[in-house]
Amino acid sequence: GLMTTTYNITTPRKHQLNFLNAKIIYLIFVKRIYIIWQAKIKDEWRRFLYSIVVLM
Repeated sequence: GLMTTTYNITTPRKHQLNFLNAKIIYLIFVKRIYIIWQAKIKDEWRRFLYSIVVLM
């Protein structure tokens, strides 16, 4: 009856919201990893360059 109708209307919307939230969380997560990764690479490069300078 009425309950199933409202359920059918609200459920996809909930799923959409969950999907959006998941997407946002995923993007934030990826961005954070990327930032950390970049910092790490910069660190590695710095160390690498320092070692070259020291070896020279």
